[in-house]
Amino acid sequence: MRVDTGFLDDAELVVVAFGFPGRFVKYAVRLARAQGLRVGYIRPISLWPFPSAVVAQAATRAKTIAVFELNSGQMIEDVQLAVLGRAPVVGIGGISHDHSGFGVGPLLDVEYILRRIRQVYTEQ
Repeated sequence: MRVDTGFLDDAELVVVAFGFPGRFVKYAVRLARAQGLRVGYIRPISLWPFPSAVVAQAATRAKTIAVFELNSGQMIEDVQLAVLGRAPVVGIGGISHDHSGFGVGPLLDVEYILRRIRQVYTEQ
């Protein structure tokens, strides 16, 4: 299992994101931290095996787990299975409608991701 994590020790909100979008989330989490929000991240490097133990451990401390992905929610089910009701799991991504086909549309704007993180953080 390969996974990159950060700021999980005191995170009230943990964002899980895979692949290229995970790098954007990692940066947005750092910006959120600089603004005083207790946010952490889990970035699976590979999805098999899924880092369920890491997600489950984070869910014992966090108030909410957010999942950012650029699809219709395939990874959110893996996260829900790992969390097993310990914390609410919410999706904060969506389907990219980028016309180039490379998936670099408006959803990969760090400001957009940061807004979604702030929104979930304030609603928990």
